[in-house]
Amino acid sequence: MAIDFLKYPPFGKEDARYTYAVGRIRVLEKDLIPRPFFDRLAEASEVSDYLKFLQETPYSKYLSDVRDEDSFERMLIAERREALKTFDDLCVDEPLKFKARARFDFHNIKVFLKSKIEEKDFEFALSEDGSVDLDTLKQVFKDEKYSWLPEHLFKAVEAGISAYYENKSYRDLSTSVDREMYRFLTTPVTENDFFAIYHSLESDLINIRTYLRLKSLEALDILKNHLLDTGYLDTSILLSEEPEGLVDRLSYTPYGKIYEEGYKYFKEKDSLRLYEKLMKSYLNGFLKETRKIDMGIEPIIAYLYFKFEEIRALRITFIGVFYRVKPEEIKESLTVVV
Repeated sequence: MAIDFLKYPPFGKEDARYTYAVGRIRVLEKDLIPRPFFDRLAEASEVSDYLKFLQETPYSKYLSDVRDEDSFERMLIAERREALKTFDDLCVDEPLKFKARARFDFHNIKVFLKSKIEEKDFEFALSEDGSVDLDTLKQVFKDEKYSWLPEHLFKAVEAGISAYYENKSYRDLSTSVDREMYRFLTTPVTENDFFAIYHSLESDLINIRTYLRLKSLEALDILKNHLLDTGYLDTSILLSEEPEGLVDRLSYTPYGKIYEEGYKYFKEKDSLRLYEKLMKSYLNGFLKETRKIDMGIEPIIAYLYFKFEEIRALRITFIGVFYRVKPEEIKESLTVVV
């Protein structure tokens, strides 16, 4: 792939099958929590105030059972499950339903691999939101019949096992499984596969973040083994440039300003916080572009990802208030765009 767009790649082809679905999504979008409200949540002096504020949102239906971190997390999982069900109900392309749940399948693969290697039970870390049910996965790993899995998950298991036993590194295992996940997500399975475009952009930004992280560890010699091969950006640029030179090289791409500002902050603070915030804002901006679409799968995918981001922001703000983190620090981690 090559970058031949100024900010975002083109997408969208009218699909009348999604006329009703888009109308339904436009109604649901009105209930998404706006950024100013998250700032208000971050400023709550204690958890009881936080929950009072949350009574003004659709999450009020859960709050009678929320008492602590665990019950709050259960609320978020329930809401995520509801968002995935909405996607399943509105999506008429079966292959895209698998992609919507792919991150949870690949997460579960990593958990089962670690459990297998360490001979320990990490069931508490599993997600029930994948496309492959947990009982099936348990049996597959018990019997080591990995070929029973869908091809993309079988490849992930093979890659993870191979990577781990080469260096006895869980980081290498995780990187290898993630690489297979992005190969799956960025391979189009329908004519209008918005997932593929979104995750190709995300791959580029993850690669740049990996470059900065390994640079800080003075470990650029292993960079090649940790880059994704699923983006638009030629990764040879990252392998051949020093950080200062990369500012100029990336200035001709949509990621130029993100890198320049993120790298400047990184040099001063030794932190990727700003880069990650700019990265997420760019991707959320791409999701917002789907609001120009009246007929197509794109708004349905965007809504699902905005729900994921909303749930992430609720987790950040709740934990911040629970542990009395300064409101300014909580807000710095928020990137919600609705």
